Formats: sequence, C-alpha cells, structure tokens
Amino acid sequence: REITAATREQQTGTEQVNTSVQELNNTTQQNASLSEEVAASSEELNARAKALTDLIGYFKIK
Repeated sequence: REITAATREQQTGTEQVNTSVQELNNTTQQNASLSEEVAASSEELNARAKALTDLIGYFKIK
C-alpha cells in the first residue's frame, strides 16, 4: 500500500511538473511572437522617422 501511495504521489507530481513545463513553453512561444511583432513595429517606426526627417530637411528656418 505504501508503494502504491508513493507511486501515485510521484505520478501526480510528475503530471504537475509536465503541466508547468507546457505552460512555460506556451508563454515562451507567445513571448517570441510578441518580440517579433515589436521588432517589426520598431522597423516601421524607424522608417517613418527617417522619412519625416527627410521631409523636414526641405524646410529652412529664417
């Protein structure tokens, strides 16, 4: 009986660890996806800032 109880306890612990690892994996994948989106947005913002800088360069202040 003690061996059976210990085995069940270990199984429960293993399942909890497995669930936690899966959740961590999902979070990591979401983080990677969001990081890619941020990088793309940053590149777009940089391109627009450069275009704005180029447009402003046409004006001269007297």
